[in-house]
Amino acid sequence: MKTRLLLIFAIVSLFTGCSVTRYSGTAKPENNTGETATLNGSVWNVDDGEPVNYVNVILLDANDVLRYGTTTDKNGEYQIEGVSYGKYTVRFAILGYYDKEIVIDIKKDQERLCTGMKENNIMFD
Repeated sequence: MKTRLLLIFAIVSLFTGCSVTRYSGTAKPENNTGETATLNGSVWNVDDGEPVNYVNVILLDANDVLRYGTTTDKNGEYQIEGVSYGKYTVRFAILGYYDKEIVIDIKKDQERLCTGMKENNIMFD
């Protein structure tokens, strides 16, 4: 189910250019204080330093449930507002690059997370 949801998210993001900023599933955030943050950052290619656009950026909670998500813009920048404080795994994924996961503990109203991604040179027939 999680894989199907991620695939749908990726397809919608690629064809519409839209970003989804909130998943309304049944899972509850770890921290119920009501405090929220804005997570932003950038993604670049580690080989040439160029921004990587249209990367899927998703936040998974401690139960590996998709809680928030968006895509990077043409400059490799992203922003997710209204993120509840707590620990998340941030997954960066796009076809042609190796996926990357970073664990983050969001504790303040503004967090910035920047990363580089390595190209995957797998050829498809």
